[in-house]
Amino acid sequence: MNPELIKSLNEIITLYKYRGINWIPRTGKPILFPKEKTIVFENFYSADGKAYEGVCQELTYQAFLDIKKYHSYLYDDLRLYRVTGGDPNFFSTPVTEIVNRFGNVSQIFPHSIRGQHVFLAVTDTPMLNYGETLTGQQAFDALLKANAYIFDPSFQVFHPLSEAGYLIEQIWSPGCKLSNKTNAEVFIEGNILTTNAIIGISQGIIIGLNAYFTGQYPSEDYNIEIRLITPMAREPIVISVFNKEIKHLVKYLKDLDMLLAHADLGWKTGIVGLDLKSYGTKTEYW
Repeated sequence: MNPELIKSLNEIITLYKYRGINWIPRTGKPILFPKEKTIVFENFYSADGKAYEGVCQELTYQAFLDIKKYHSYLYDDLRLYRVTGGDPNFFSTPVTEIVNRFGNVSQIFPHSIRGQHVFLAVTDTPMLNYGETLTGQQAFDALLKANAYIFDPSFQVFHPLSEAGYLIEQIWSPGCKLSNKTNAEVFIEGNILTTNAIIGISQGIIIGLNAYFTGQYPSEDYNIEIRLITPMAREPIVISVFNKEIKHLVKYLKDLDMLLAHADLGWKTGIVGLDLKSYGTKTEYW
């Protein structure tokens, strides 16, 4: 890759910051739709789906716009790709061996993607046609062949794919219509296994959010959990925000006291919503 381009992209990637958790009071009270088994948190994302301080989808959208602005030829030459996959620390699980009572390895869990992380890839050469997508090992191999660099604004990573340790799930070329969540986070028919939304990061631990109804309609009873995602762990630590034991973590996680104070004042009692269709809007790009 051109040294001047590498220098420029290294400068651009410093513009982005993964958000913390001190913004959470702006979400207000959860909005409840018991019949639809849906819980909504307003103001969870930026209004236009992009940000210089946010979570991966917002940061990636902003980075895409910035790279397209300063290096438009990367888009025009089909060398700028949107990617979902896993970074080496938070959004992937390590290889894990299960040892039986005889000391023999009985099962091996491979290095695999956990959740969904969004970032960019910049290549030396075009590898897909306009509006095309590729998945799995084919996507990884195509990026590798094109000497791709991972551009991950969430963790300020700009390294060759061959050295970055990233896993690739899917890639999209310019011309693919993609979408970002805007404003609200919507938990539809949630349960204890629902994929979490990311609140932010504190002291090197990513904190996710999950919400679900605990009773059958017309019950309005619900639970809200946070999930502590630590580097290289196979499973997150899951704790209800209404569990008094969670307060013991305040001294370890910056601004967790603010989140718990809001949970106590704003999340214990929700508001029954009127129009579910007004939430879950998305912005489209590419």
